[in-house]
Amino acid sequence: MRFDKIVRPVACILSFLALAGIIVPVGLFFTNALDKELMKNWLFGATILWFVVTPFWMERENH
Repeated sequence: MRFDKIVRPVACILSFLALAGIIVPVGLFFTNALDKELMKNWLFGATILWFVVTPFWMERENH
């Protein structure tokens, strides 16, 4: 299916960017480069993005 060939790689890339969006702000917070409220907003947004896009590329094949 052509749709799957397009969506799956895009979802995978977005998923890894969301994972980076969860890890990087924490590191910035610990180095005092980011305040707590901004870090919490980044974590919330990245977490929502990760939960939305990850099932599109991690879904199992039905055989």
